[in-house]
Amino acid sequence: MSFVTGDGTCRCGRRMVIRTTWKDSNPGRRFQSCLNYKNGGCDFFDWYDPPMCRRSKMIIPGLLRKMNEREAEIEKLKLKNEHLVKLDKKLKKMNEREAEIEKLKLKNEHLVKLVKS
Repeated sequence: MSFVTGDGTCRCGRRMVIRTTWKDSNPGRRFQSCLNYKNGGCDFFDWYDPPMCRRSKMIIPGLLRKMNEREAEIEKLKLKNEHLVKLDKKLKKMNEREAEIEKLKLKNEHLVKLVKS
């Protein structure tokens, strides 16, 4: 079993860090571990926060899921909005061209009348 020294390092000499778990069993609970806990560091692990109450354990995962769903929905809406902005620019350009075509038609009609007279 590893231990923490007074200067915040593990037995293996690496720096200790405080992390947060988001697992359903301990959502939002912080713990101390070796900086390289998952990548070959020592196996030191210690809870930093006291355990959460049962109600929090039940509510927090649902809130996190809802938040993630909302964030995904926001991203989809941003993409849709970008697409609509591009379409709006194209529509404005088409309207400008149609107005220009109408002006040219009127000018052409006027010139045809001049040539005929």
